[in-house]
Order: sequence, then C-alpha cells, then structure tokens
Amino acid sequence: MQKFPFILKGKCIDYLQTGEGVVTLETGEKAFVPSIFLHEEGEIEIIYKRNGVLRGKIKKLYSLSPERIIPRCKVPTACGGCSYQALSYQAQKKIKENFVRKALKDVLEEDTKVYPCMGMEHPYFYRNKGAFPLAYDAIHHKVVAGFYRQGTHQVVPIEECSIQDKRISDALKACLSLINEFHLSCYEEEKDKGFLKHLVFRSSYHQKDFMVVFVGKSQRFPKEKEFIHSLRKRAPFITTIILNVLKEKTNVILGKKEKILFGPGYIEDTLCGCLFRISSRSFYQVNPFMTEKLYQYALKEACLEKDDTFLDAYCGIGTIGLIAASSCKEVIGIEVVEEAIKDAKANALRNKIRNYSAICGDCPKVLNEYAKEEKRIDVLLMDPPRKGSTEEFLNSALLLKPRKIIYISCNPITLGRDVKILQKEYHLSKVQPFDLFPMTPHVETVCLLSNRKPDTKVRIDADLED
Repeated sequence: MQKFPFILKGKCIDYLQTGEGVVTLETGEKAFVPSIFLHEEGEIEIIYKRNGVLRGKIKKLYSLSPERIIPRCKVPTACGGCSYQALSYQAQKKIKENFVRKALKDVLEEDTKVYPCMGMEHPYFYRNKGAFPLAYDAIHHKVVAGFYRQGTHQVVPIEECSIQDKRISDALKACLSLINEFHLSCYEEEKDKGFLKHLVFRSSYHQKDFMVVFVGKSQRFPKEKEFIHSLRKRAPFITTIILNVLKEKTNVILGKKEKILFGPGYIEDTLCGCLFRISSRSFYQVNPFMTEKLYQYALKEACLEKDDTFLDAYCGIGTIGLIAASSCKEVIGIEVVEEAIKDAKANALRNKIRNYSAICGDCPKVLNEYAKEEKRIDVLLMDPPRKGSTEEFLNSALLLKPRKIIYISCNPITLGRDVKILQKEYHLSKVQPFDLFPMTPHVETVCLLSNRKPDTKVRIDADLED
C-alpha cells in the first residue's frame, strides 16, 4: 500500500455540492480536491483516504479552465470558506443551477420549469454578519483574528474579507489594534484559559446600524470604559457593543448570557418595507439584497388573496410572514426557538401589523393539530434548516391541503427528498435557484407546488358572499 502523501495526475470531471472538484486520477480512482475547476488537469497530492474516498490538493496545474480568474481574496485556499473565489461569477451560477437540477432530477415533472440561478450584479461585500475566532501569534507577539483553516481549529489571519460588508473589515482592524494595545488575552482552547474567544459583527443594510460582539470566557471586561471609549472614537459607525459570555469549552460561538457595553444592544434593518430588530443571536439572512429578491419572488408566486390565511413554518423572527401580512387576511408564524418567536411578536408590534400571530412550538405537532381541527390554510410557506423538514411535517401539510406550498430550501438534496413526499398531492411547477452566497457553493431554491385537487368549495362560497 502506497504511503500518504503521494502525487498522481488527474482531471476534474464534476463538482461536489461542498464546492470540491471530483477528479479522475490516472489510476482510475476518484479524488475530491478543493479549488480545482471543470476540465482542469494537473498533479494532485493525495493527502489521505477517509470513508473509502481519496482527498487531495492541487500540486501543479497543466491546463486552466477559461472560467478561472484572479481571486480578490488573499487567502482563499487557506481559509476554504470561499471555494469559488477563483471562478467567474457566470460559471458559479451555472454550477449552482446544475446542483439543483441534479438534486431534483427524480422529482422534476414534464412541465416543471427550472430557471437559471438568479444572482447579484456585484457579488462582493454582501454579508451583513462576520464571526472571527481569535488566536495568539507567537511569532509576531500579537492577537490575530481570521477563519479556521478547513478541517482544523488553526486560525488563518485575515485583514479583510471580500464577501463581507466593508465596515466589518474596518471594525475588525479597530478591535484587533485595541485588543493588542490594551493587552487583552485571547482564549487558548488546549489550556482552557484566556479571555476573548471570538469577535462577531452585524451590520444593517438600510438603517446603517452596526453591532460589535466580544465573546469572552468571563463577564468581566478588563479596562472596559477606556476600551469602549477608544473603540467608539476609532470606529464611530459602531452603534452598539455587547459582551457575550461563553464559559463552556464548546464549538458554539455565542453563549446565552450578555452584557450591553454601549448602545441599545440590538440593531435594526428594513426588509421589503418592514422594520426588524436584530439581536446578536437572531437569525437574519446574511445577504439582505438577495433576500429581498427571494422573498418578493416567493410572495409573487404565492398569489395571496385578501381572504387567505398564510402559514409561515420555521418562521424565525417573522421576516417573510410580516412582509406578506398586507396581502392577506391572516398570517401565522410557527417556530420552535422561543427567542425568535419573541422577536417575531415584537417585530409585528413595531410594524403595526395586527393580523399576525406567532406560535412557539414544534412545526409538525402544530400542523397536526391544525389538520385535526380542519383549520383552513390557503398558502403554506416552509423554510426549514439544512437538514430539511420531517416526514411528520410533510404528511401534516398534505392533510391541511393548502392551495399552494412555497418551499424555500438551503439544501437541494433534502429539498428533493421532501418534494417527493409532497408530490403525492402536489404538482411541482416552478423551481427558481437564488445565489445568496456568491463565491461559495451554497444555493437557495424556491419551489412552487400546487395542489393537484384543490378544495374549491370554500373559495366558491366566499366568492358568492362577496
């Protein structure tokens, strides 16, 4: 058996949904290799084999893809977060469209329309959130911040990120310089000692608010007043500063306990005309520009009527449901995370929306209850996490028999699995991919499913009453 590492010649023949290239080696075996693009050939250093799959990295390329470009980022391969930085944007969108087509090949019907991936005109500096682990650079004797090298907890230092709001880079530089000037210690995972673990930033797109979160092991911030005063002076665009306390040794970035050091402790942003309050732990889409386009498309396809009841499953802080409220009679949001439901209710009050109710509960169980009560739901929107929905939820949705189901997915594979169950009663008519995460392999997809046997009795009666 050949010892690792070793070098073989190979050619890229396809892409994985993780962003890696599938390379056919001269031995006939296949290897997964990051940062290699379709039809490129070269020498591949095979590093290890896991679960029967060879994994490697580019040693030398003989032929380059015509879609290969010079990346803006200085550390794209070391960081590994943006595996498509060196690929033209048109090629990125085509790859994502193909991801969706492949994942849905078993559920596409004869007349299902799959549209090209909708992307950005300027696909850089779009992220409104950044989270950076900290580490001590023993060579230069200073604290640095960056991203974990792929598959490790080794921090790759960065000064700016080309996919994040430019203010995040400015705030990162200001925080790091002051951390070193004030000699604040950073957390050492192996020794389980030190103060600062992460820096987290959140920015608003329309309101221009900006949040800085220091994640520390202790609730005592050394030289707090002097530090905060200096930071506000150095980065005056910051509107709130928070100390988040995370005592546990864990992979989770944020703890549950917080202390507001400056400002209101939250930021606000506007999405499709609605105002939303965003806390440090609120879920909020990281690309507000494309989120507006996605929501507008989803609600256009929902074709809501004034007498409709709209159910927003996995509603988070209520974004799309609150945006939909002006187009229908009633909106119901369901979410299992209690804090998100509190935010959703607060956002409804903030926007003076009275036909919105938010329920904290397990989506499948709530839908089951609604089905037993024969509650009328006209349009169901579901936006589950990456693992997709559950069979229980989907079967409950089939019992409710909404006129339309709008499925927003961040994972084409689980989307295909779930749509297959819904097709017992629903026709998949449209599939629209959206690129909310340029330079990365991630893709969002909106699917429109229409009831094959809609219950029109209620509608006809309603029309007669009018």
